[in-house]
Amino acid sequence: MENLTKEEILKRLILDEKDTLSKLKELVDKSKELIKIEGHSGKVIIIKSNLSSKDKVVLLLIGKYFAKESGLINSQKLNLEAMKNELNAESRALSRPLGDLLRENIIENENGEYFIKYYQIENAIKNISEQKEMLRTLKPRTKKSVIKKEPKEEKALIKDSIEKLAQKTDLTVEELKHIFDFEENDVRIIHPVEGKESERQLNATILYLTVYKYCFGLEEIDSGDLRKKLTDLGIGSLVNLSSNLKRYKNYIVHKMSAWGATDTSYRITIPGELRGIKLIKELGNKKEMIV
Repeated sequence: MENLTKEEILKRLILDEKDTLSKLKELVDKSKELIKIEGHSGKVIIIKSNLSSKDKVVLLLIGKYFAKESGLINSQKLNLEAMKNELNAESRALSRPLGDLLRENIIENENGEYFIKYYQIENAIKNISEQKEMLRTLKPRTKKSVIKKEPKEEKALIKDSIEKLAQKTDLTVEELKHIFDFEENDVRIIHPVEGKESERQLNATILYLTVYKYCFGLEEIDSGDLRKKLTDLGIGSLVNLSSNLKRYKNYIVHKMSAWGATDTSYRITIPGELRGIKLIKELGNKKEMIV
């Protein structure tokens, strides 16, 4: 039995950054598949694009921690503006992930500057790596006899569609761009969608289906794509997504695929479109900035 003093025993409970630095090689080895750091600037490059906004924020701040320890930068702390520039994101798209990470005690905000808590780095890297590996290896459990799936319809932004949606919602194009980030072949919500998780699931789904129909001419969205978009928006509890959306058949139709297939999709109804237009108007008319 060890003959330890009271102080030596209690010291085992005390967090020390030396513990993190002693594992530095292991942490760097685990991180190099997720991030790289520019040697001349300390800029963090996130290798994988199919990550949630929350994971990207975590990796950015972990990269800044490593860059500071490498002597490439003087401080690991980033304010919101610097974070927006590095992640090429809007303030509204970062507000919820930052709030979640602060509540989960993974990051800290000191005078408007964010940084990773050193003792959270190991678990954060492990969790993101495991999620990435799970997505890579997860395959649909289908029978070989199932009819081959049709290829997904490609999205392409219809000319002048954003202007038409702006007219429909009585907003300007600039106001719409505070709600959605439009790309040539996709769109994502960048404005926070408030409410309980079930309300956020419903309203975000209606928003996506509405903008897909008006701007891309698409009648439905694949359930897998929808789940990814809701995850990127910081919406959790997706285990019950299907059950929750089925309660609103007047707004959304849940379409099942051929027998034996695992993929499904969602289509918006006319009342759903009307609700979507109303939701877009409400978001566009909000004056306050949520950061």
